[in-house]
Order: sequence, then C-alpha cells, then structure tokens
Amino acid sequence: SGPITLQDSIVLTKGVFAVGTKDIIIDTVLIINLPGIYHVEAFLSCPFDTLHFDDTITLDYNVKKLALPYDNDFSAISSDISIIQNVGYVNWIQDTNPSMTPVYGTGAIYFNSALGAGHISMAMLQSINLKGTLQPTLDFWFAHDTMNSAKPDRIDVQISTNGYSFNNLLSVTRYDVNFATAGWEKYSVDLSSYSSETCVIIAFVATSYGGGDMWIDRIM
Repeated sequence: SGPITLQDSIVLTKGVFAVGTKDIIIDTVLIINLPGIYHVEAFLSCPFDTLHFDDTITLDYNVKKLALPYDNDFSAISSDISIIQNVGYVNWIQDTNPSMTPVYGTGAIYFNSALGAGHISMAMLQSINLKGTLQPTLDFWFAHDTMNSAKPDRIDVQISTNGYSFNNLLSVTRYDVNFATAGWEKYSVDLSSYSSETCVIIAFVATSYGGGDMWIDRIM
C-alpha cells in the first residue's frame, strides 16, 4: 500500500510441516523492492481440515528502504534517518531552523560538538538497494571553519551490508584552513563497489573534541 499498489501470491504445494510447527520462514520469494507496508496473509488449505479458526495468519511488514534517486535537504523532519547515541550525551539532531545557513532548503542535521570532547553519535539512513545501479554515488555537504585547529572534531562516513558491522568510506574533519569564513563543501563518495548489494546502510558517525559544532546538509 502507498503510492504503488502491488498484489502477488505464492502457492506452496510441496514439503511437510510437522505437527506443532509454529514458525515457518519464507525468504527470497517475496517481492519487497519498494518501500511501504506489505499486508501479508498466509493460509492453509487442506481437505482433511474441518476446523478453520486457526488456518490463517496475517502480518503487516513495513519496508523502510530508501527509493532511488534519494535527495534530502532536511527542510522538514525526516523519518529516513535514525539517530543512535554511542558515547556521551551529545547527539545528532535534525534542525529545521539552523544558525548555519544551509546550502539548500531551510534545514540541516547538527552535532553540538562544541559542548565538549568524547561524544559519539551515529546518524543512520534507512537501507538502500544498490543492485543494478550504474556508478552510484553518495553526495553530501559539510560545514567547515578555522576554529580550534588543534581539536579534530570529525565525521566518519560508514557503510554496512549486514546492519551491524560498518566499513569506513571517508573521514572529514571540521577544521579547514581554507574556510576563514564558515562555509560548506560538497563531498562525493563512489559506491560502485557496492552496486551488487541489495541492502546497504549508510551512516554518519560524529566524534567531538570540543572544537566546534558540525553540520551536514542535503544528503543525496
């Protein structure tokens, strides 16, 4: 259900379910490429069964994959991104009225790393299907300034194909000698090596050293 309505059915005519079986796992056969809520119904049809009150089970399965092409400038609060607090109490927030003027739209995501050192937070996007894409890239804008050059507040851009282990794609430090006036720089990450993956998760991990706040605008 949603912008696109899809109906499909699968008939299982082979195999044996032992008496008392409570869990049946069916994978790789359900078409769940598009995000949305899938209303799944499974029922048993058997000529020897005369009690029908327990023949049907239903499930609403919510697929939160991001549809491509993806473009988010955080002008409005988005459910596409989850915030995880790893260490400390400073975390990413979605700011619809940031003090740092965004490049696009009216919002940005913000990490208040000026509060102190040792805080780590992850802003994690919903999963993305990259299979079959041609030269996929991740683009985003990050704010730099020249405050506190000795304090390397930074973000690490990471990717996962299993949801729990992440590989580092790029590290970006807030301090940049070229930004005497605070400003934005666009970064582009080549994701071609993941174009065969059906489920990747991209995360922005912020680490504070108390040098200055960090901002990300427009993730594409």
